[in-house]
Amino acid sequence: MRLQSAALRADTRPVTAATRSEPDAAERGVPERAWGREEFEALSEEEVVEVLLRRLRRLVARGLEPTEALVIASRVELPVA
Repeated sequence: MRLQSAALRADTRPVTAATRSEPDAAERGVPERAWGREEFEALSEEEVVEVLLRRLRRLVARGLEPTEALVIASRVELPVA
């Protein structure tokens, strides 16, 4: 008996894509800057997702595990080289 139907499974495609895709050429070699609290909170939801995914991709590309990279990427007050 299956406990979880296919309709109830979490959609992990965006997370998988974020951890497997390569950073684009503009992101290579240029550090991701640190963000101030007010400045970050003023971003739209789409902009926040873009910033976090960009930071996550950089960290995963450097060899960090995705979970660890997500925690570090969310610390937006710190730059990510």
